[in-house]
Amino acid sequence: MELDSPFLDLPLVVEPSHFLQPDKNYYVVLAAKIAGSALPFAQKGTTYRTEFDFAWRVLDKTRRLQGSYGTLCR
Repeated sequence: MELDSPFLDLPLVVEPSHFLQPDKNYYVVLAAKIAGSALPFAQKGTTYRTEFDFAWRVLDKTRRLQGSYGTLCR
């Protein structure tokens, strides 16, 4: 977001897993994989680093929002 020209599209793979809880609700885990070669890195002193945000939302079968989340990754 703070780049002169921010990137909005990344090639990534998302793998979901789900676990049925005793209360009959599901616990869902999402694992996202991004190739390091697809990320622009900024030099900070002698190291290179990048930051990006993940945001997702969950819809039920009627397309109603059931949950959402966002996180910063470094």
